[in-house]
Amino acid sequence: MNGKKFLYCGISAAAILTIAGCSVPTITANYTMPPEAISDVKGIDTMEIVVNVSLPNSSDAADSAIARAAICERLAAGFGREGFFRTTDPVWGNPAGADALASLVKSKNSRHGYARLVTPPVTPRARIELNFKADVTSGERNQIVDTKLTKVFYRVAYRKQEITWGSGERKNRETIQIPYSVPDRSEKSVARSKIKQYWINARGALEAKVIDKNGKVVYQKRFDNLSVAAQCDHSSLKAVPTKASVFSALSKDAIAAIVKDLSPHKESKQIKINKDGDKRGFYLLQALAFSEAVSTFENIDEKKRTFADWENLGVTYEVLGAYEDAQKCYETALKVKKEDKGMFDYDKKIAEDGLVRIKAVIAAREKLDKIK
Repeated sequence: MNGKKFLYCGISAAAILTIAGCSVPTITANYTMPPEAISDVKGIDTMEIVVNVSLPNSSDAADSAIARAAICERLAAGFGREGFFRTTDPVWGNPAGADALASLVKSKNSRHGYARLVTPPVTPRARIELNFKADVTSGERNQIVDTKLTKVFYRVAYRKQEITWGSGERKNRETIQIPYSVPDRSEKSVARSKIKQYWINARGALEAKVIDKNGKVVYQKRFDNLSVAAQCDHSSLKAVPTKASVFSALSKDAIAAIVKDLSPHKESKQIKINKDGDKRGFYLLQALAFSEAVSTFENIDEKKRTFADWENLGVTYEVLGAYEDAQKCYETALKVKKEDKGMFDYDKKIAEDGLVRIKAVIAAREKLDKIK
């Protein structure tokens, strides 16, 4: 592993150092993991999103359109962040909208410079159907607020003060009484008032079904007991959220689970680093200078590396995406631990945890390679 140049484009995407007081420092590493419920991702790699909405207690037709847009946007954004799927709505690839815009520009003799460009629809394509049902209630109520009051009574007191005026033989001096206020007694009371409190509650369910490019249902899942609540009163500066925000929040966790089930996705894990290792290498690792940290640890003679150095080198390899090298370092660290008896803290289990993590990530990478 000595003398390597690193330009890894592996699964690890980022790392963030976290230090809290005297706790063990950690690095947050991101990994791309395979979908949790779908094995044939190629059959659904381009999907049309169809959202059906049921709002039993709403008489406003606009609410359904708002809910449909909010859920469609959240799902498309979730897939978009992972960067694997292309998602489309029913309008995507439809030339009618472009034709209408072209006609409008032409009729107005516009010199806007509009250029008509329409791509053909992607075919065949899969379809994800979301059936969303929600009951949203909102209103206002009086909140009883008790305010503690203290009424202070003062009395007048006097103090002596000598004043002078004039000069020479005409200089005069006189003692006068200066009044001032002194707290005498206090009375405590409670003022009770009614304050308007605005609230909104929502409960619902979301059902997802995916039909692949061949028309086969490959995924079905239902999420019940979705709920969200918010209120605004005298003690809060936040406003009651809009209905679009409520629908989006109501479906948030369910859609996040759907994205993980269907798409390769990013996950974060906390990786401990060993402060008992080589100080220069440890500080470089703290500073997220991974290439320099690797060079520092590798330049230590292997016979002189402590188990902490092997663990930190393994962590650095792991963050860089060199999982096989990380695995070797963790295995070597465990061997060195048996002989390296000293003043070190052996309870962090960095190598043990690292081996479990690395084996899972390597298996995930092999599965991803098959998908791609």
